[in-house]
Amino acid sequence: ANVLFAAIVGLINNLKYKFDFKKDILEHIKILDVDFGNYLEKLYNEGFVIIMESKVQEGFFVELPYSKKGFIFVGCSGDIDDYFNIIHEIGHLYHQFITLNLDYENRCTSFEIQEFVAHSFEAIFVRQFATKNVKAVYEIQQKSSVIWNKVLFEYQNIIYDRFEKFKMLESKSNLFLELLKKYTHSYFVETNEYDE
Repeated sequence: ANVLFAAIVGLINNLKYKFDFKKDILEHIKILDVDFGNYLEKLYNEGFVIIMESKVQEGFFVELPYSKKGFIFVGCSGDIDDYFNIIHEIGHLYHQFITLNLDYENRCTSFEIQEFVAHSFEAIFVRQFATKNVKAVYEIQQKSSVIWNKVLFEYQNIIYDRFEKFKMLESKSNLFLELLKKYTHSYFVETNEYDE
């Protein structure tokens, strides 16, 4: 069963931001691409789009192998990122939708391309339809994500290049913390337990 909130409440600087999936997301998507909007609505009505309250903010998209239908799940924890996550996962569904008629071997299914399409869809949608406050929060998040992605990519490169050295979880955790300090906390002389 689809357990979607009728209206989802997120927080921006402790102010409640309320949005309705059908009115504020689905109807706007139909303005961007009516065929995709109808496809999304059909999947939603059939229970292939699940957006529910969760203690952990999470989300994913998968293409179901036999039916070729897309499936979206988003767990909402009560802040504005719930809105961005929903749009992002719908961006993955859009990628699946626009490549549906291609043979699988002719699709570009690399992680980088999948994320590029989903982030592009998210950016276009938010800039086109979100309120001024939501756009401002989104812009800040996009700028900070550049630094975060630098940490993630360097971390992955080091782990893959020196697999033997980083077999143990503790060594991986220490490396990740070291990179966080280097790129996002470089203005601290000392870090405390809370920061770590």
